[in-house]
This record gives sequence, C-alpha cells and structure tokens, in this order.
Amino acid sequence: MHIELYDLAKDRFETTDVSARYPEVVSRLEKLMREQHTPSKDFPFPALDPLSNRAFRMRCLSRIPPQVVVEKPYDRVAQK
Repeated sequence: MHIELYDLAKDRFETTDVSARYPEVVSRLEKLMREQHTPSKDFPFPALDPLSNRAFRMRCLSRIPPQVVVEKPYDRVAQK
C-alpha cells in the first residue's frame, strides 16, 4: 500500500507527494489505519482488508440470488 502525504499549507492542490521525505509520519499513519480499520463487506478497503480482491468478489458473488447475472466484475448487475 502506498500512502500519499501532502503539505496542505504549501500545496493545497495536492500536486507534490512528500511521503518519501517523511517516512516516520507515513509509518504512524499506516499503523493507525491498520489498528483502527474495521473490515466491511459493504465498504471494502482491499489495501487493509484481510481478503484478497478476488476472494472478496467471490464471497460477494456467492450471495447474489440465482436470477441475477453479473456481466463483468465491478460492472453493473443486471436482472434476467
């Protein structure tokens, strides 16, 4: 996971990622994100959730009723 860090006082349009200059801040942020994140099937965050993207999609697809056809992953779901 790559965490971007911006100096909003000097760069309010977030054009320059300063994460490489402040690795200690990035480490603290990553630690906080991991500690405070609660996995959710409704709002997945693949970078932090324990399931891989594919495993998560398969788990979600297994809950779709049989009359629903999934055309493409992350595409729309259409009724037959």
